[in-house]
Amino acid sequence: MWSLGATYLEVFTQSTPWAVKAIHELHVLMAKQTPPHGLKHLDEQYKELTLLLSYQPAARPTASDVVAFFKSGLAPHLEARAPKKQQEGKRGPKDTYGCTQFQPGLPEGESEESMEARRKRLTDIYCRSGRQGEETAEVGQLMAATFYLQRRQLNAMPSPTIVNLKSQWPYLFSPKGLIGHFQLLTDMQVLSALEAAMEDCGNMIVDLFKTRPTNAAVKEVLNNHNHSEDLPYKVLKLVMAHFNEDVGGLIVQAEGCATVADMESSNLPVTPRLILLGESQEHHQRWMISMEGCVLCEGGRLGTFTTGLGTLFTTYYTFNLQYQDEAASTLEFVQRCLVGINPERGTKASGHKKRKAPSQVSSFLRKLMDFRYRVAISLFS
Repeated sequence: MWSLGATYLEVFTQSTPWAVKAIHELHVLMAKQTPPHGLKHLDEQYKELTLLLSYQPAARPTASDVVAFFKSGLAPHLEARAPKKQQEGKRGPKDTYGCTQFQPGLPEGESEESMEARRKRLTDIYCRSGRQGEETAEVGQLMAATFYLQRRQLNAMPSPTIVNLKSQWPYLFSPKGLIGHFQLLTDMQVLSALEAAMEDCGNMIVDLFKTRPTNAAVKEVLNNHNHSEDLPYKVLKLVMAHFNEDVGGLIVQAEGCATVADMESSNLPVTPRLILLGESQEHHQRWMISMEGCVLCEGGRLGTFTTGLGTLFTTYYTFNLQYQDEAASTLEFVQRCLVGINPERGTKASGHKKRKAPSQVSSFLRKLMDFRYRVAISLFS
């Protein structure tokens, strides 16, 4: 029963029961009958399981008691964790797809208490300096140092609300915070990757569709083409048209004067969106990112469409999200072709798009490679 309790505690807190670095430290804690450190992270609905970790054997539930609890209360929560049962827009640690540090261990020389102290220091700086504090070296160092704790809270089940996460980690909710977290999580520099990919194949993609429009939707995008339009935005619209996915599956267009309050009162989608502010098709320097009906961050006046797209893309990894059906193939394309995350197996697409999206993207990439080859041959013929 004791081992079962320790296992449940680790499953539902995404952390080890005792925060120790060496086995002798655990022996000391056990001798003192110290309660597991992980208990303070356990959600109230699972508190009954803490009895399994009682130091008094007679106080522990029997196997029959555990089975009864499983049937009455625990089973629905375990079912909700399963990838096949997860509803669109719901968050949770379904897999480690594309991540190199999905849940890192406690850094050497650190403890749960020291991690929490660093987190509180971040919130103190935010209360004193607001968003401007993000530019200080101290905030950058603290955000990197507390990555372990950020991941543990993001991976917790049930998933914490966005409001709660914002209060705990205010500096995560900015383009810089999300992009920095994504880099630690995947070992990928998303903006550098997007910019390099656009320079390498952005115009090639546009030329491919001009030469061989693949459907009526692609032709419509080309016919409505604005020559001053930002290349990455043009590429995204063409790719979405090719996959028969509406631009609204990723992008919300709003008035240039719209505020965060305006957007949050406008019935935003549950799944992530890049909100472009203003009618200009040229640079889209002002944008926001939304998720679960809330605005996560703003791009300000110095942003670009590429920065907005990159920040949007990080949300699927940071918050353990699957790609929404209405943009799954496009996001799979961004992931594999533009960002360069190419796991041998799996996909973040779900439902009927789980097999369709990777297949569509592979087919398109073959067309692109063939077109690139033909262009290269023509230059030397």
